[in-house]
Amino acid sequence: MVGIELRQATPADAAAIRSLTRAAYAKWVALIGREHQPMTADYEVTLRQHRFDLLLSGGVPAALIETVEEDGQLLTRTSPSRRAFSAKGSAECCLRMPSVLLGISAKCVFVSTPISASPKISSSMNS
Repeated sequence: MVGIELRQATPADAAAIRSLTRAAYAKWVALIGREHQPMTADYEVTLRQHRFDLLLSGGVPAALIETVEEDGQLLTRTSPSRRAFSAKGSAECCLRMPSVLLGISAKCVFVSTPISASPKISSSMNS
């Protein structure tokens, strides 16, 4: 059985985060006519500004969640997963991370936005 691990990313994970994100969003390039913003991010810089948590399967990144605290809320900026893992609950596991990070049973609010904007999932720290 392959081991599953969830851990906070470090600067050494920048290349793996870039690879995972580019693979996850590649299917959207033809639809929107350009690379989606997470595909072009400088993860060496972004890792210093936002929190990233990785879901590893057998030591290989399968999914991630990028969060940022803003106005008393922990916002999910992006949560890509590898296609092979997307049907296995990896995204759901990562989307539950804000409540784990906050140590509470958080209420998630899904905000529908076009792919050209960054979708946000908000977990209120005051819930």
